[in-house]
Amino acid sequence: RRELVLYSDGEAALQGIAVWREDSSQPPSKLPGVLVLGTAVGLEEDLIFWKLEALAAQGYLAFGADLFGSGRALWDKTENLPAREALTSDRRVLARRTQAGLDAMRSHPNCDPARMGVIGYCFGGMAAMDLARTCRDEGLRVTISFHGILDRPALPEGTVLGKVLACHGDADPFISPERLPACKGGPS
Repeated sequence: RRELVLYSDGEAALQGIAVWREDSSQPPSKLPGVLVLGTAVGLEEDLIFWKLEALAAQGYLAFGADLFGSGRALWDKTENLPAREALTSDRRVLARRTQAGLDAMRSHPNCDPARMGVIGYCFGGMAAMDLARTCRDEGLRVTISFHGILDRPALPEGTVLGKVLACHGDADPFISPERLPACKGGPS
């Protein structure tokens, strides 16, 4: 089942997508939640839809977070660049926006708030790592970044509560070898 979820980050109206498998032969139960953070294009792209459906088919509540507030894909650079700049010029804004997505997923009636994870792709991988650094929710058990922007922003950090996996290729053109050591020590 797929459901549009309206939520907000302060004044920013956001539109997430919750996807889960309903099984009429089983009584309803809380599902582990996976927050899915998209690329720089945003939520509404085939890669993210495919990941949401694949996670739901495996028994998760998959929640696609809207990082840009558009609820759609931003393919046009005249829209995309300012939307990303608003989140990356002060990474606390990106961390807060990502936390809003986690909070929206946690409050979904099908989510087990004690069993949550986040996966992010490219721009979303950077957002996932920022969430791991700043989130104080013990229900966030795992963070996975695929081809994420790996750096060490100025964020209020504490003890990372869950496990973190950064999947990063050595020949990734977005992260120079000089920038990689800043993140190698872990997200905290």
